[in-house]
Amino acid sequence: MAPNLEELADIAILMHEMGVDIWEVFFLIATGRGTEVIASSPSENDDICNFLVDASRYGFTVRTVEAPFFRRIVVQRRDPLLGPSVVESTGALYARLRDRLVSQLGEPNGPARTTTAATRDGKGVIFVAANGDVYPSGFLPVSWATSARRVWLTSTDVIPCCAKYAMRHSRGSAEPVSTRNSAVDLARGLRRYWRSAGIGPRLPPG
Repeated sequence: MAPNLEELADIAILMHEMGVDIWEVFFLIATGRGTEVIASSPSENDDICNFLVDASRYGFTVRTVEAPFFRRIVVQRRDPLLGPSVVESTGALYARLRDRLVSQLGEPNGPARTTTAATRDGKGVIFVAANGDVYPSGFLPVSWATSARRVWLTSTDVIPCCAKYAMRHSRGSAEPVSTRNSAVDLARGLRRYWRSAGIGPRLPPG
């Protein structure tokens, strides 16, 4: 992704001119089979995500793949107190992308369209490594079993690890877990961020 970061504004302009409804941006991961890809840095990721929020105000929905930090930026930008400071902390990449976008399309006047998918790492998705080991997520180094054990037919209620990890609501309570601790939802999918920062558990490529 790093080699074409400067093209994002022109792509957003093209999305707008063509009347595209959804723009899905894939963040490359330098891990597994993609160890040779040139991934964007954590600071560049923040600039990109802030730009994508701005771009989503031009009439199309922006979604991301392998970018859990996009959810964090979206939540921060929605906060009337925190939002301005988040934008002020952006770097030169964000400024260049936004200036290019505004110079061609003018200031945005629509609401941000940044709805994320209902499924992702830790939320309706499991990770199967190349050696057959199965994990509740690509960033949680706790293996359930191998694929030979027919894990697809196993209920999460009989796998304590999965039940605790995947359960979205407290039993006996109508209050979502994410309401009591928003970081629970924002942290899902951190394998991508760990890879970009060079930290975290290294699982078999899958």
